[in-house]
Amino acid sequence: MLPRNQIISTCASIAYSSRLISRSMSALAAHEQHPQSTSWSVSRTASNFLPVYTDVKSGAAYTLIRHVRGDIAALSNTIKEELLPKRKSPQKFGARPKKTPIPISVNTHTNTIALRGNWRREVVDWLSSKGF
Repeated sequence: MLPRNQIISTCASIAYSSRLISRSMSALAAHEQHPQSTSWSVSRTASNFLPVYTDVKSGAAYTLIRHVRGDIAALSNTIKEELLPKRKSPQKFGARPKKTPIPISVNTHTNTIALRGNWRREVVDWLSSKGF
């Protein structure tokens, strides 16, 4: 017969192991949900978060999307079309206001997309709704 404290520690380790297994299974299920019809994907970090970060350079905020796999230009175009609104450019007297898109830069060497402005929450919600 095992001592009581050894039984309790064994039960606790079994419960901890089952929690770890259920977390990893839910993470795998989340990865398998993303649509295969897109030519791009965004892989999650080791801690199961979406790799969307905010950076400030020279007083301007930038939103960075990292770990992009596949056609990064297609993702950039999809973000321009679906996610970002058009903004009004400065108006000259007597001229019609033009709508200009939010600046997006693509770095193919690091597989990173940079958006001007703090769009982190919108990008994370959008990627989550897409199944990533």
